[in-house]
Amino acid sequence: MFAFSLLKLAALATALQLTAAINIREADDKAAASCTDWSIIPNTATIAAVCRDSNGGSHNTNIPLSDCTGNQNGVIACQHDGGAGSSCIFSNIQFSSTFLTATASCLNRAGQRVDTNNFDLNACLTNTEGTLTC
Repeated sequence: MFAFSLLKLAALATALQLTAAINIREADDKAAASCTDWSIIPNTATIAAVCRDSNGGSHNTNIPLSDCTGNQNGVIACQHDGGAGSSCIFSNIQFSSTFLTATASCLNRAGQRVDTNNFDLNACLTNTEGTLTC
């Protein structure tokens, strides 16, 4: 009976570890949930943050926004390897544990600037074990 109880306890512990790992992965899916101290590195189109990994460690990380955003005739959009950093200026980062937004001013084909306020960067960025990714 004692061995059976230990087996049950071991199974419960394994289930709890799996649940914790799943919850951490879900939090990692949206960068705002597991990263803080967001900023745009001056004179670049690179965003920086401090992000947690699944062990609770914190990592300084950054990523060029060109890797994750594109300029579609002046309108900013999530786009892998979109290259928006060459024609867009990012500013006014706003963040909490549930959202991450920025203002983007992008050139359209006519060479005019189009401003997008409150662009949802959280839809473009993820935290993969303490590293910002698209």
